[in-house]
Amino acid sequence: MQFMSLDPRPEKSIALVLAAHGDRGGAVYNDGLEAHVAALAAMNRFACVAGGVLNGTPSLEDALARAEQSGADWILVYPLFMSDGYFAGEVLPDRVGAAKLRVLTSILQPLGQDSRAALLMLESALRAAKSAGLDPGQARLLVVGHGSKNGTANAESTRRAARGLAPHSPFARIETAFLEEAPFVAEALSHYSGKSVVAGFFSSEGMHAGLDIPAAIRHSGAAAVYAGAIGLHSRIPELIVSSVHRALEEPDTGAGTEPERGPAAPAGAPMPPHAAADNRPKAGPQAHDSPSRRTAGGGTSPIRFLFKAVFTLALMAALALGAIAFLVPEDVVRDQVASLVKQQTGRDLTVRGKTSFSMFPNVGVELEDVSISNPPGMKSGEMLRMGSLNLNLKLLPLVSRRVEVERFVLVRPVFNLIVDKKGRRNWDFAKKTAALAPASGDETQAGAAVAETGAMIQAQAGGPGGAMVQDISFGTAKIIDGVVKYTDETTGTKQRVDALNVSIVQPALSEPLDAEGSLVWRDEEVTFKGRLAS
Repeated sequence: MQFMSLDPRPEKSIALVLAAHGDRGGAVYNDGLEAHVAALAAMNRFACVAGGVLNGTPSLEDALARAEQSGADWILVYPLFMSDGYFAGEVLPDRVGAAKLRVLTSILQPLGQDSRAALLMLESALRAAKSAGLDPGQARLLVVGHGSKNGTANAESTRRAARGLAPHSPFARIETAFLEEAPFVAEALSHYSGKSVVAGFFSSEGMHAGLDIPAAIRHSGAAAVYAGAIGLHSRIPELIVSSVHRALEEPDTGAGTEPERGPAAPAGAPMPPHAAADNRPKAGPQAHDSPSRRTAGGGTSPIRFLFKAVFTLALMAALALGAIAFLVPEDVVRDQVASLVKQQTGRDLTVRGKTSFSMFPNVGVELEDVSISNPPGMKSGEMLRMGSLNLNLKLLPLVSRRVEVERFVLVRPVFNLIVDKKGRRNWDFAKKTAALAPASGDETQAGAAVAETGAMIQAQAGGPGGAMVQDISFGTAKIIDGVVKYTDETTGTKQRVDALNVSIVQPALSEPLDAEGSLVWRDEEVTFKGRLAS
């Protein structure tokens, strides 16, 4: 199994930070992190490679500071975690955000969410079986994860990895067990009379993977051998580089490159003709739970509101730019857009990067490293952060005080969509007094809120600061390489969409919205095309 070309492709504009939990057993248990950092640094691909932990040293903040000081244009954080649960899904983003970096920073998919990591685990298990003289066809593969009393993310990730191995595994059976929830590893070992190979679904060989699992094997008296923790596999650095290339939308090239839908099976594992399709996770929500499969009339869809929010943002930016089209100073453009967003939504629009303004052949503005805060009354944080916002207006119509948006593009946006414990949605773009509409409202009410926003902005065009603008029309809006994170605090539901690439056409907020594109949800690529009523 190969993850990348052997030809080095330095990515000198990128700083890579490996983020781990940090082990209570002492600094020795962070050796795996340090080994991966050293291996990646030796590849000479990145401006900087640093490693940091949430607990202990080296700290995550020190690693981020080192990455920022490297002069890189983009910091990519790779979570050495086995799920997107509490630490990877909440603590890590909060800590990265609190660092207040002045460089565009993105968090990649955690190690345990990558189906290719599971195949490396199978490779280690087969090697352990061979060393112990075990016939995989007569043995069980027991995948052991951490588990949790407080959440399901780790257990779900462990089971998903085990299911993904089924088409490739020569083992007689595959089962899962956990340290902190049933079925417990001690019981899974003592209640099985046959031979087992135990694979640790852990990112490091800390106290759990390095001490607890070997102790459980000894005390059970089971005929079992331990393959170690997957996070220590020598090919993890290759997998990380491949993940970076995926994030950059730069497909790996060269002989043996992995296909986009999944990797090849490790040596010794049979690959049936249908394996590529079967390697995708089988469990999960039904079709109606997928944000990409909602229909226009079927309930409250975060993706629907996301598209509406994009056009609302485009409308405000277009109005601001159209009203000051002949005021060239870049800070005026930036401040006018931020002022209008604040006035109409109560949110803060922050531009950390540079502002570029052009007048010919069209009027254009590019804002780099842009974020929009959550609405007033909700917890602090960003609802949206993007690498850049690009807006292009046709020049000649401005002479007649008409704004025609030719192109509106969000590059590498990360949408953090939240329904808080009070049922309020952070993606509602109504005026400040209505920005916290309850999530229980139906689609008609929600659409009315968006329409109200449009009406307010249209009114602004005829008011102070907007007198130059009499009419607004749209071309196409695009999202390039976006990420959508959805959290419902009332139910504990969390979903994530990656690689969102979409073109949206809507002449006006009162008209239907046409959307076409693709996304990756639960490791599966989904394409979509449809019309959403206003």
